[in-house]
Amino acid sequence: MIRSINRFLNQHIAVLLLLALAVGFSATSLMARLPQEEIQQDPDWLKFCTSCEQHDVLNALAGRWNATLERSRPGEENTSVGLEVDYQWVLGGRFLLGSMSGYLNGEQIEGRHVLGYDSFRGDFFEIWFTNQNTSFQLARGQYDEKSNQLILKGVNDDVELGRRDIPFTQTITFGDDGSATFEFERELEKGVKTRTGALFFSRLD
Repeated sequence: MIRSINRFLNQHIAVLLLLALAVGFSATSLMARLPQEEIQQDPDWLKFCTSCEQHDVLNALAGRWNATLERSRPGEENTSVGLEVDYQWVLGGRFLLGSMSGYLNGEQIEGRHVLGYDSFRGDFFEIWFTNQNTSFQLARGQYDEKSNQLILKGVNDDVELGRRDIPFTQTITFGDDGSATFEFERELEKGVKTRTGALFFSRLD
């Protein structure tokens, strides 16, 4: 059971911070090397280097939270884990960095979650990683204003199943009451989505 929950956390509660730092450092370093008047004359370059209105969507997650991770898997009993979560803007407001921690049967579980908006590609992205293994998860997607949801898609691996590149969808719903919910689905069979769990956030500040 512990192994299964750890695997779930590996897949869904993590951030490749070094990648986000590298992206932010690259953009700001290049910007610093260019004359400011040249940057101001190139609106496309300025758009690529700076945060924009799409980042406001992610601002709803900034701050401290209590979270409950509920995990489900066919043939196994559903389980839940309590987490402490803190999201802060980093690198000049270009990336939102989430830190998550909790305990499962006395073992500490830690994760990082980076969210951002890629002005060059025109989509949102996320990267997860934890202290449980050396893997990470990357997803991209769009924000749907009507439903107030951020829908991200990518692929991940399952060591126990011995499979790689399993399609998954993560849907982040921003509640009118200030809450937030992350729902996870995987396509273990082609064309069939299976709900694998959810994160429920309640704000502390």
